[in-house]
Amino acid sequence: MRRNHEDDFDAWGEYGRPAYVERPSLERADLPRGIRVTDTSKCPVCRHAGPRLYAALGNVGWFACEGCGREFMGPAPRRKIARRPRLPRHPQLNPGSVSGWWQALHQYVSPRERKLTTYEAWVRSIAYGIKDGDPSAIRTAAKAMSMLVPNGAWVIPAPASRAWSYGGVRRLAEEIARAVGGSYAEPVARATTVDSSHERRRAGGVGLTVEQHMASMESRMRGPCSPDQPIVIVDNVATSGATLEAVRRLMGPDCDVRAVVWAEAKENAP
Repeated sequence: MRRNHEDDFDAWGEYGRPAYVERPSLERADLPRGIRVTDTSKCPVCRHAGPRLYAALGNVGWFACEGCGREFMGPAPRRKIARRPRLPRHPQLNPGSVSGWWQALHQYVSPRERKLTTYEAWVRSIAYGIKDGDPSAIRTAAKAMSMLVPNGAWVIPAPASRAWSYGGVRRLAEEIARAVGGSYAEPVARATTVDSSHERRRAGGVGLTVEQHMASMESRMRGPCSPDQPIVIVDNVATSGATLEAVRRLMGPDCDVRAVVWAEAKENAP
């Protein structure tokens, strides 16, 4: 025998109001089956402005008029979704501090210096993502850094502090090389493990000098560089540029070497 829904039926369908939705504390009224409106800014009966949304399921919402107490269905308002911070379309270049031959896309700010803004926290997360080999961070950085790399260039990763390691910068260099139609190479490698300059600065010390970096590296160059072949060194973060300068010197004076890094950190940052 069919159940009588006249007591609990309005615009909800033949199964009545869902139990998990709180009923409005307004006077109910009998409405035609399946009533639905497209304009939810006003009540369809008394034209009272601003009906109250008290339930939503997907893109369908249930409204109650505070003027006459009528209930009706209509499109639910879209929820506001938090978006990523708006970044400059063409990033402002930050010239390097070693004679201006290397460039950084962003300024790296340490959280020990002050409270970071949303933009600065995003720059820091990408820098650490590159170091850890996060694919999403590497794709984001490679897309932006490739704008500063000439087409067909040799892309070289900066050596890590561990011997014979490049960390996540290797994948960053490979991604940039594919983006610019260039070649990936490792002409300079770290032969001896050294203390990380980042950890030395966090402990209150100073980073390694260019000569100390050169003493721990070795060149794999098999011949002179072509003067028409651009060579670009890439890294996630640079402070004094000593690592980049060491790689540049080991490659020889005939090489047209420049460098692009994701962010530049301050020398005296805490």
